[in-house]
Amino acid sequence: MDLALELGMTYEQLRNTMSDSELRMWSRRRNEQLFPMQRLELYLAQLTRWVAIVSGQHDAKTEDFMLKFAAPGNPAPAGEVDVEALQDAFNFAPRVVRRKNG
Repeated sequence: MDLALELGMTYEQLRNTMSDSELRMWSRRRNEQLFPMQRLELYLAQLTRWVAIVSGQHDAKTEDFMLKFAAPGNPAPAGEVDVEALQDAFNFAPRVVRRKNG
């Protein structure tokens, strides 16, 4: 999924257009260094850690400030996510508006 995001493609587009050899090449590259957005996230987490340390939270770790999303084998916390509340909180306006049934 990270590769699809980095390339601006959906998972299905990536799966249907990328050869196995190209996928292995990307996998080797990913093992050598993080993708640009992952590096940016790491840099921001490191910067935030230093702000926390300067502010008195001396036991702060970089991992404390990394985004954590559910992954296979690591399920999301229990409870239902209110998607509309998240959209409102981030002022998200999708281009395609889905109509509610009923």
